[in-house]
Amino acid sequence: MADYKYTTNSLSEFKTIGDDFVADYIFDSDNKFVVENLIKWLFNEEFVALDPDNTKKQKTGKMDKGVYIAGPCGTGKSLLLKILKEFSKRHPQKWKIGDKEVRPYWQTFHAAEIVNKFRNGADLGYINTIPIIGIDDVGAEPRPTQYMGNKVDVIKEILEVRGDKEVYTLITSNCDLDEIDEIYGDRVASRLKALNYYEINGDDKR
Repeated sequence: MADYKYTTNSLSEFKTIGDDFVADYIFDSDNKFVVENLIKWLFNEEFVALDPDNTKKQKTGKMDKGVYIAGPCGTGKSLLLKILKEFSKRHPQKWKIGDKEVRPYWQTFHAAEIVNKFRNGADLGYINTIPIIGIDDVGAEPRPTQYMGNKVDVIKEILEVRGDKEVYTLITSNCDLDEIDEIYGDRVASRLKALNYYEINGDDKR
C-alpha cells in the first residue's frame, strides 16, 4: 500500500497538474466523479465505478482491473490519463502484478498507432505482456489490417488476450460498451465490462 491517501486536496493537486498540460484545465461536474475515483484506484483505496450494464448505477470498483473511459470527442479522456500518470509520479508507489512489483506508470498509444506498428512488424505478443498500457481511441482504428496475406483485427486481438491476463489496460474511447459489442463482438465486450467503467460527457473542452 502507498503512503499517499486521497483527501479533498487531491482534486486541487490534480487541477494544478492539469494546468501544466493545458492552459486552465477544465475540472468540473462532468469529470469530477471520474477523477476522484481514479485517484483512489491508483492508490488502492476503496472506490466506485459505473455498472456497465446500467450506467445510472454505481458499484464497487475492482483494484485488480484496468479502466475504460468512454465519452464524446473533446471531453478530456486522454488528458485525464496523462494527468493521472503524472500524479502517480509525484507520489511514488508500487503495484503487485502477478509475481512482480511495478511502478504504476504507463505509456499510452493511439489505437491506430498500434495498428501501424503491427503493419511495420511490431510484435503483438510483446504488447500483450506489457504490465500497464494505455490505449487511446479504441474503436476508431483501421480494421482489420492486412499482414502477410492474412487479415488481422489488431486491437480486437489485443483486447481479447490482455483481458485474460494479469495486466492493466487503460482505455479511452468515443464508444460505449454497446457500440464496442457491435464493433468487436461479445468476447471483447465481456472482457471490457470487467474493467472499471466510466463515462465523461459534456461539451467539447478543446
